[in-house]
Amino acid sequence: MRGGFIGGIFGLMAGGLAASLWSSVIGQDRVTWSMTFGAVLAGATLGMIWGVFHQRRK
Repeated sequence: MRGGFIGGIFGLMAGGLAASLWSSVIGQDRVTWSMTFGAVLAGATLGMIWGVFHQRRK
């Protein structure tokens, strides 16, 4: 549980950073809310999964 929470927090930060960099590269007029939210949600999900697996190995 703890590993998933910490991984989710790091995933949210990484997903937010990826979404902001991506929107800067392609331009803010071409970015939709759903694509940005998808990038943040994908980062959080991957971070949560990584955190759970990392915590299980310890």
